[in-house]
Amino acid sequence: MLDNPTIIRNYSEVLIRIMKAELFAEQLVDLHNDTGFSKLASFAVEGLLTAEEMETDLGQLIEKQAYAEDCTYADDINRMFSIATPFETKLSALYATKCASMIPGEVVARINDACNIYGIDIQVPEVNKVASVLDDPAVLAAIDEFDREWVDYEDGFESEVNKYASAEGYGTELDTCLAARAYFATEPEDIEAIQGLAKIASKIEPATMVDLIATIDSELGLDTPHMQRLVGSPEFAVYEKAASSNMVNLGGTSVPLSAIEPFQDELKDIGVNLDWDGESGDALQLQIEALPSQVKDVIGGWVR
Repeated sequence: MLDNPTIIRNYSEVLIRIMKAELFAEQLVDLHNDTGFSKLASFAVEGLLTAEEMETDLGQLIEKQAYAEDCTYADDINRMFSIATPFETKLSALYATKCASMIPGEVVARINDACNIYGIDIQVPEVNKVASVLDDPAVLAAIDEFDREWVDYEDGFESEVNKYASAEGYGTELDTCLAARAYFATEPEDIEAIQGLAKIASKIEPATMVDLIATIDSELGLDTPHMQRLVGSPEFAVYEKAASSNMVNLGGTSVPLSAIEPFQDELKDIGVNLDWDGESGDALQLQIEALPSQVKDVIGGWVR
């Protein structure tokens, strides 16, 4: 078992370096997840939208993109960057330009092709993807040093569901809160860093862990009040002693039940009526997991 404080400290520094990489300077954003429409507002300020376009009912447009059967997305996998109409294509091109280094080339090509078809004078640049910080020799050396010292549990990390609760000073929610952060991460390097932090959690002082999680939240955009409610604040993650949250399997991915709860009205709109006040978390989890896969895909799109 790892007992070398220097190795632990170095690996914590490696994790912070990973989370602070340029890779996370951008976030994959379009109309449906533009918090407070801040990027949309910047387009208006820059004069990129006409007065008529600025009169568009955004709520109606977002609802149409979420539910209409004839929606066409440049990114079908993530259901992002609608190219169904000229205005939606223009918006998608503007948003995509802001996060071009995170978008696959084929998605950029579809947006640009749609712009050409509609006569929109915008072209999303094809940007070379930011190199992984795991190519940094110093990072690789520190990770190798850690791996040489680390002796994993016989049955694997996943079987140690209670090890955080037994760590001095920790509460009961660290496992769930780190899993929630890994869910909302979008890049393999994010997930790898969070999993690495989870692996050595019991060897890190609680106060240090709070700082590490706060750094992760800041770099991944999880430090807003809305996201903190979904993933738990760093202090909650480290110190809270409470019953563990339910993780709901939506088919290929899991999400905390707390991330679905804010969408009660939207669930009712698509015919899913759940008794959030009267049912236990376990019962709600089972009911959601029993829904048709298409419905679970819709829910997964909301919480993303």
